[in-house]
Amino acid sequence: MSNDQTVWIHNTRQRIHSINTKMDTILTALHWNRDDLKQWYSEEQEKLVCPHDERHVIPQSQWQKHAEHCLAKKQNQPPPPPPRADHQQEQKRKKQSTSKTKRIGGRLPSSARYFYSQAPCVISFTNDQSSVQRGPHVHPIVPGVDYAELANSIRAQHDIPSVLNVHDFLQNEEQETLEDEEHNKKEDGAEDQKERDFIKRRRKTYRVKVSKHRSATETQRELVQAYMKEFQ
Repeated sequence: MSNDQTVWIHNTRQRIHSINTKMDTILTALHWNRDDLKQWYSEEQEKLVCPHDERHVIPQSQWQKHAEHCLAKKQNQPPPPPPRADHQQEQKRKKQSTSKTKRIGGRLPSSARYFYSQAPCVISFTNDQSSVQRGPHVHPIVPGVDYAELANSIRAQHDIPSVLNVHDFLQNEEQETLEDEEHNKKEDGAEDQKERDFIKRRRKTYRVKVSKHRSATETQRELVQAYMKEFQ
């Protein structure tokens, strides 16, 4: 064996040893062993992509059920009821998943696909136009769009009663407030007018200034003069 071959074999063994060391470190952090890694890898190989949303990756055994639920969700319809046999299989799968979780130390693997396989549904929080899937009920967030009117138009397509717009409700409430204020002003004005009319109809009384002692004739004369001034 030549020296070049010996050096190549030595370098290859060092790389393999380094890779094994890193893998053991990762498995130790996950509380896994190599058998768990092989089992997880075999399960990942059986995963399929949802035909209605490429972001959904599910096991092959659940692909048909997930596709039906995902399609119903995109069409804004209730999901189909599961058959009794599927319900029993789902309960069995949950028990197996629970036992597997206990066996690997009570911690789930740090994999996004594992979450997709265990979650009943996945909701996207992205607003990018390229990430929005086609469908009549999916619309991107666009500035300047009246989403209340858009929602009512979608409800009308599915024969669902429309909901009162919040702006209309506020305008109606403001209009009612203005009408109440105007009505109160009219009532207050009517009361003020009644009070003024009562003051006009009230009988006037006259007093004679007593600066010095006057006789009864002088007092009557002053009263007559005061009444005559009132009628002039």
